[in-house]
Parts: sequence; C-alpha cells; structure tokens
Amino acid sequence: TGKTYQLSRLFKKPVVDHKLGIYFEGGQYYFEGAIVLGARNGLLLQMAQRLGFKHLQNDQCFSELHKKKSQIALCTDSLPHFLDPKWFDGKILILDEIMETIKHILTSSTHRKNRAECLKLWGECLKRCKTIICLDGNLADWVIDEYILKFTGYRKVIKIENQYKGDRAPVEFLIGTSTKKSKLPENLEKPLKEKGLNSRDISPYISRILSSRIPAIVTDSQKQAEVLELILNLFGKKSGLRVDSKTVADKNHPAKAFLAAPDDWIKANLPDFIILSPSAQSGIDISIQDYFSDVFALFFGVLGTDSQMQMPGRIRDPKAHWHIACPEYTMRKGENFSSPVVSEVKEALENYLLQDAASITKQMPLMLNYLEDLIKQGLRDNPHHDALATLKAKDNYEKSNLRECLIEALTEAGHEIKFVELQHDFDGAGLLKDGTEAVLRKEATDIFTAPDISQEEVQELSAKFDASWSERCQIIKAGYKDRLPDIENSTVWNKELIYLFRKHRDFISQSELYYFLYHPEHLQEQQEELWGYIALGGMKFLGDVRSRHLKIKALEKLNIKYFLESDKLWSCNDPEIKQLLTTARRSKKLSAALGITPGKDAIKYLKRVVDLIGYEVRLERREAAGNRFYKFAPAKGSHKVALDFQLVRTILSKCLAQKYDPIAASNHSSNSKWEEAKTVISLTLPENKAQTESEQMSDCPLNLKDIRENDIKTKLDLYQPPPDIPLGDLTIYEDEMSDLVGILEMVMEIPENPDTPAPLDNFKELVQLWGWNVIKGAAKLSKVLALKVISLVEQLVEGGEWNFAPG
Repeated sequence: TGKTYQLSRLFKKPVVDHKLGIYFEGGQYYFEGAIVLGARNGLLLQMAQRLGFKHLQNDQCFSELHKKKSQIALCTDSLPHFLDPKWFDGKILILDEIMETIKHILTSSTHRKNRAECLKLWGECLKRCKTIICLDGNLADWVIDEYILKFTGYRKVIKIENQYKGDRAPVEFLIGTSTKKSKLPENLEKPLKEKGLNSRDISPYISRILSSRIPAIVTDSQKQAEVLELILNLFGKKSGLRVDSKTVADKNHPAKAFLAAPDDWIKANLPDFIILSPSAQSGIDISIQDYFSDVFALFFGVLGTDSQMQMPGRIRDPKAHWHIACPEYTMRKGENFSSPVVSEVKEALENYLLQDAASITKQMPLMLNYLEDLIKQGLRDNPHHDALATLKAKDNYEKSNLRECLIEALTEAGHEIKFVELQHDFDGAGLLKDGTEAVLRKEATDIFTAPDISQEEVQELSAKFDASWSERCQIIKAGYKDRLPDIENSTVWNKELIYLFRKHRDFISQSELYYFLYHPEHLQEQQEELWGYIALGGMKFLGDVRSRHLKIKALEKLNIKYFLESDKLWSCNDPEIKQLLTTARRSKKLSAALGITPGKDAIKYLKRVVDLIGYEVRLERREAAGNRFYKFAPAKGSHKVALDFQLVRTILSKCLAQKYDPIAASNHSSNSKWEEAKTVISLTLPENKAQTESEQMSDCPLNLKDIRENDIKTKLDLYQPPPDIPLGDLTIYEDEMSDLVGILEMVMEIPENPDTPAPLDNFKELVQLWGWNVIKGAAKLSKVLALKVISLVEQLVEGGEWNFAPG
C-alpha cells in the first residue's frame, strides 16, 4: 500500500545541486527527532535503513537516546534504555505495524520480565511525543479511539484509508482432504470432521510444490519452513532461500541481504523457490513480476487472520496463483480465558486473579482484602488490560473459526476463491513425516553439542536481538539444566533426551505439574512470593499472572490422585467418574484454573485433564455390549524415542526434588517478600486499632474494608529522619509530583540484576537529593509507592538510622 514509501518522503534529506539548479528543502520531519517502535528488530532494521535512521541495537547508539534530534528505531523490549521519560518530549513517534506492536508489548514472552516497566515507559512515550504516525494495513479504530488516546489525551486524528484494491491473485482454498473421493460439501459451516475431511492435512500440496516452476511458500511454522526446504533440496533438486528466525540471525546467510532489497536479490540470484516464515510477515515488499508461478500459503494455526493475510500478500504479482491450506480451527492447551466476548475475558481474568489470591491468604483476611483491592484497582479503567482483553477476545474468536475468518478476509480483499477437496497423498505425508524427523534430530544434536555456559552468559546472550541459532542452542541447553538440576549427570542425558524434549514440548512442564501434585507446598511458596512482590509495589503486569498453584488445587478438587493410584478399570458409567464430571461442570473456577471446559463426555474431559501431568486415559477393554473400560497410566510416548519414559520421569522427579528441596528454600526465608508484605500491611493499622480488632475476632470477623488511605499517610508522617537529612521544599516540585511518583516507583523496583543498586541504597540517595518531605509527598499520592517507602524506612528504623514517633 506504499505506507513506508510515503513515510520516507516525510524524512527525506535536503538535496542542493547548484550546477543543476536542484533544490529540495527536505521532508517535513527531516530535522525532527524521531523514534520508530515495533515488534521485530529485523524488520525495524529494514525500516531504519529506508528512512536513514539508526537502529538502537545494531548501531549501539544508546548514548544518543537523550538527544532531541536523534532518529532511532528500536523494539519495545528496548524501552528501558530510556532512563528519563523526558527524552521522549517533542519527538515524532512512528509505530510500525501498530497492531502487532501493541500485541507484542502486551503478550510477548520476551516482555515477561520487564513488561510493567516497558508499559510505563510506553505510556510516557505516547503522552510526550508531539506527533504519532501509526502504520498498519489492518489498523482497527478501537486502537486509536480506546487505547492510544487514553494516554495522549485529546489529539487531532487523521485517518487515511486505502480503498484501492487493484488486481488480486486467484485463490485455490483447500477445504480438506479425504482418503476416499467424496463430493465437496455444499454446507461449509458443518464441521469438516463429520464429513470425513481433514482440514489439517497439507500432503496433496507437496507434489504440487515440487512440480511448480518457481514457488513462493509462506508458512506460520518455522519448523515446517525448514522441513519444506529440506524436501525441495533433496527431492526437488532445487536451490532456493528460506527466511526464518534461524537464517535471518545468521550473518553469513543470504536472508539478510534478501530482506534489505528483495527484488534486487531475486534478480541477482534467481532462486528456484523462496520460503517465508513469520519473520518476513510484514515490512518486505516483493514486487517483481512474472517470476513466481505459484504462492503456497500453508497455515497451522499459529497466526491470526490479519497476519495470515499479510504473508502471501508480500508477493505482489497478481498473476501468481495462491494455494491456501488452513485448519478449520485451532485451540491451545490449557487456555484460561477462551471467550470471544471482551467483557467475559475481563471478568474471567479478574476472577482468576481473585481466586489465586484467595487460595494463598486463608486465615489472613487483612492480606486478602489488600490483594483484592490491588487487583480490582489494577484492572479497573486500565487501558492496557482493556486492550489485552480486546485482543484476547478477537484471538479466541479467530482460533475457533480460523478458516472462516480467513475466507471472509480474502473475500473482502477482492480475491476470487475456488474451494477444493483433494485426496490425501501418502507419499507427500511420508516426506513431511521424514523431513520433520530429520529436522528434530538435527536440532537435538545442535543443542546437545552446544558449549555449556553460565547463567550470566545466558542473560548476556538472551539480551541480544540477533542471537544466532548456535547461540540459541546454548541458551536452550542451559535452560534445560536450570529447570532440571544435575540432569547432565544422569544416565538419560544424551541427544535422545533432547530429542524427546523437542518432540514433546510439554514433557518437562507435565513432569513439573505431576511433581507438584504430590508436593503442593512448593507452589504455595512460589505463589506467596509472587503476590508478596506485587503487594510491595513490585512492577508486575497482572495480565501475566498465571498460577500452577490453582491448577494443582483444581486437580485436588477433582481427586485426580485417586484415579492415578487405582488399578481399577473405569467406565463412563462409574459413579466416581460421573461425580467428577458433575463437579467440573458446576464450577467455572475449575475450568478457569485448568484452562479446560468440560463437555458431556467424561472420558474426553479426563483425557485432557490428565494430559496436563503426562498421563493418558488408555482403552483397555471393549465389550460386545459397547461398554468401554479405561485405565489411567503414564503416557507411553513415541516409539521413535529410544528411551524408557518411566525411567526418564523418575529421574526428572529427582531433579525437581533437588530444585524444590524445602531445606534449600528455607535458606531464602530471610528474604521472603511474602513475609515482608505481611509485615508492611499490618503496619498500616494503628496499634490500638489492631488490638481492638484482634479482641473482636472471635465474635466478629475482621472488617476487610478498614484499611484507609489516611492510615498510610499518618504512618508516613510519624517517621523522623536524622538531622542531616534535608527535608526539601515541596513547592519546587509541586507541578512535577505525578512524574516523581513514576520515577520513584521505577527506582525502588526490586532489582533483577545483582549489579543494580538495592532499593534501599536508591532510596537513601533520593532522600538526600530531594528531601524527605518531597519523597513523603509523592508517596501520599500512591498507595503502592507509600507501602514501599514504609518498608524501606522501617529498615532504617530497625538499623537505628531513623526514628519512629508513636501517636
């Protein structure tokens, strides 16, 4: 649609040639400072090159972030490098592929450790930048009206709609495959499984890809991209290019040169095929005409509809025929909030958090009340959580109707669609199966033979935006050893074990959950520490909170251990099975905790439940009358894995016991955030009030609404700093008090890096800089900050540095 070209005109540099009489004064924003924010560093690097900007990580220009005229592109993960929010002031903000960028900052796993900090800076960036340019072919109105404007306040909004559709490539849409020839069903709304069709089978397309003159292949699966390249190389005798996360990170691979100038690279190298993964889903423009004969879009349920539409759309030639395969629907395991309705997602998230907080605060009504208030205040009128719920609801709807959403989007875009049913191709399926096996085996070898590195080196490599595959192998290997202490000294530590972990991605998580089922106290401690951290003002995005503790509580509620430990053969008519299904269907809390909603079939439900812990419901006997009898047993796993699964599980249990040994855990009790939080929150009640309420506990439960803001303010006023501590002048900072709150909350954050100064040291420096009255005044504006300040001052009182004046 020419978005990047139009943007480049705004930042075009001046041109002066006196001999030729050429004078161009430069683009409107050439002399302005600017920031480009996006979700993918590879694509941001391309954008920076086209605009003449620097890329933060690639050019290592961290020292220029504070400059008013700097023009820098960076991923949202790099926002913490803005040490002062004022560095955003007056700049032009360019949000590349804004829908993906917002989804990335709200949901990406790479943001999990610092999401709250990044969101705070993201809000400051939106508020302080003078002009915001949003680029996205799928931009939704709600993003601007209900999200961006909540941070910016009133802004003049200019929306540019691209109404030009142009010529569109014809589309052949694979509805499904069958092993027997059947008439294509007229009613596509009816589930394909009922018609004997498989919507997840791409085997017929393998022979077509091999026979295609020059195919362009797009897929949402990196693994399948690698498999398809292997098939084309070995069986098609073709030489081409694969663009995915592995090749883009390889400095010696041509993928980087291709992304910089796709058409030029194609003309110079004449590839027999090109395979694009999500690494190239946006930002590149392949405009070369009459080169590619076909475009094969093979989707496996990883991407949503907008991204699916973008991927084949990178090839602009309308004469290249599109062939699309997309599953009817896709569902993730253990999804906690699966409603397609925004309000229901919001309600489910709040109930989930309240349920988790309640599960660790039994007999602690004061703490429960505080956490309930914290959760409700954190979610209420919060644009980030509202946007998360909107994105989640949209994602849920698309997952349940993936094929129909894609068909609708193709129709709206002007494509002529021909629906086809093809026969299952056993040869194609065999090539896919063997190719997948070869790719997994190679990955296992790469990871097992990777050099061993320390956790410090892991952090260093993880921080790189362009970590190579060999470096990622080192990180993955270290991750396995960290999750499973001493696994490298066990009898099963070999390439086969790594292959097992790569083939069965949930194997370690299942083993952990099974271990916790019999040792729930460890998860109780973990969740207490998490909520203690949050209660003390730790920066945690509530949308990230997930609880294995709740899962274990739900499994206990269903009495799953009883079934696992029984040698009995079970049928769906047994009263225990019926009671279990009734319990599950009556409790929304169980469904939310497990991420599994029960249907009418108890056995199907149980299969999904015990799969969470690596077990299966195995059919043992079938009677002539139709009765079926099942047994609960550890999953056998794949015959391709040359390991005894039971032995592996036993060894993994020993590793987990070593990691979560209660003796080791007790060594950290002195640093417990949970205990610190309980102490701090108890201090918010004056001693006489606490005593009175304690005496009334036997007759009347403690009123959970009795913590008032004024109690905290009173507490702050009772602290007396030593004479050498400046009090400060509140009038100087009167207009900047809200900014001070944000800065203090950030500075007093609990450090993740041992090299970072402790919060208490930071606090002492700030008191000397601004004065106690200024710090105290800022703390009175934020309950979270106030509790953190109280906690730090209490440490100074205990050490004899400060005094506390009672009453």
